[in-house]
Amino acid sequence: MRSGDTRRSQEWARQTGIPASRIIAYRMNDDAGVVEQWFQHGLELFNQQSFFASHEAWEQAWKSSQGQRRLCYQGLIQLAAALLHAQRHNWRGALGLWAKAEDKLSRLPPDFAGLALDDLRRESAAFFEACGKELELPPMPKLHRAPI
Repeated sequence: MRSGDTRRSQEWARQTGIPASRIIAYRMNDDAGVVEQWFQHGLELFNQQSFFASHEAWEQAWKSSQGQRRLCYQGLIQLAAALLHAQRHNWRGALGLWAKAEDKLSRLPPDFAGLALDDLRRESAAFFEACGKELELPPMPKLHRAPI
């Protein structure tokens, strides 16, 4: 593992409260079950508005994925980063990353990977439309499960 990866794992551990040794062990394992754990953990963090940490979790899943799953992870990563910029009132950064996220997420089916992506896209579009127009942020988008 490269020293940058170790520093990132330590930062992520600080942000999430998960021991760095556990994060490093996950990062070295490309098992599909571990990828799914990263994905699910990212969902929880996203809905808690821990956008930096969700971005980091999904990045681990993204590194070991391909096809539409990879595109989904990348879109979610960019959305999380856009929302982090919005929390910091960096509207330019937020809107630029949202445009990239929207492009990727719009290429996926309405319900994908167990998620209601149409709902996410709609909530996110409304959020970014309202950003910067008021002193307070509008309600943050949430990830919802797709109906079974």
